[in-house]
Amino acid sequence: MSKKKITTKMLVTISLFIALHVVVTRFLSWETQTIRIGFGFVPVSLCSMVFGPYVGAISAFLSDFVGMLIFPKGPYFPGFGLNEALYGLTFGFFLYKKKKDYKHILSCLLLQTLFIDLGLATLWLHILYKNPYWVVLSNRLATAIVMLPIKYFGIKYGWEFIGKRIFAKNE
Repeated sequence: MSKKKITTKMLVTISLFIALHVVVTRFLSWETQTIRIGFGFVPVSLCSMVFGPYVGAISAFLSDFVGMLIFPKGPYFPGFGLNEALYGLTFGFFLYKKKKDYKHILSCLLLQTLFIDLGLATLWLHILYKNPYWVVLSNRLATAIVMLPIKYFGIKYGWEFIGKRIFAKNE
C-alpha cells in the first residue's frame, strides 16, 4: 500500500467538502426529531470517491461535529458522528477507484440503509429520545424508502456532472 502525500490542494478540497456538507445538511434539509430528508450525502460521497474511505470517514465525522458546534439543533450525540464516519467509509470502500455503476452504488446504499439508517440511527434515536424502538423504526423505514432513489440518482449524477469533470484523473 503506497502512502499518498498530503498536499495543500487536497486539504483545501477536503475542507470544502466538509463546509459544503455542513451547509447542505443544516440549511437544505427537511427534518423532524427522527428523520431528515436532504442532500448531505452528496459531499460525503464525492469526498469518499475522490480521496478514499478513510479520508471520507474522517471528513464526514468532522463535518457532523463542526455542524453541531456551529449550528446545534439539540444535544450532541456522538452516535450520529459515528454514523457519518460509516457513511464515508462505505462510500469509499464501494466507490473509490471503482466504476460508479448501479451495482456498486446500489450495494453501498443497501448496506448503509439496512445497517446505518435502519439499525444504528434507529438505536441512537431510541436511546436519545426514549421513543419506542419500533415506532422510530417505522418512521425511518418510510424515510429510507423515499431516500434510496434520491441517494442513488444524487450519487450517480453528482459524480457524472461534478466528480468526473473536476477529479477526472482519479477515475
